[in-house]
Amino acid sequence: MTQQTSTQNAALAELSAQGVSVWLDDLSRDLIDSGKLAELVATRSVVGVTTNPSIFQAALSKGHAYDAQIRDLAAAVGLSTRQLERLFRRQLNTTAKKHYLDRRLQKARRLLAHSALSITEISLSCGFQQQGHFSRQYRLIFGENPSETRRRGLGSLPR
Repeated sequence: MTQQTSTQNAALAELSAQGVSVWLDDLSRDLIDSGKLAELVATRSVVGVTTNPSIFQAALSKGHAYDAQIRDLAAAVGLSTRQLERLFRRQLNTTAKKHYLDRRLQKARRLLAHSALSITEISLSCGFQQQGHFSRQYRLIFGENPSETRRRGLGSLPR
């Protein structure tokens, strides 16, 4: 282990000891299959994994790493992939795209109320490339600007 790696591990461990959750923003099938994710959890204080929603969507729609799992899920419930998509929409009474947007905005709302991240950092971490677009979508759903949610402060929303 190099001196730099040792210093980084110590810094991550200190952040973790202070109550900071270290998340990896680089989820991939290869990271899971290779065992590298388990290694990061064990040695680098990583407690969660996420990915930029745009990157994740691209991986699902363009890549083939997840095709088998999607087929397996559909097969496990006795449906074709297309039938599974239609059922998703019918059961949730929304499109997959709208459901996904709502989940991203809910995550942003929690981060605004319960984190010290800037609004720009939150919008980017929730997959919005432009803060203006994020703010417009947020206002449409919640009836207030992200800055208003932030101003109300911690504890104003359920976690």
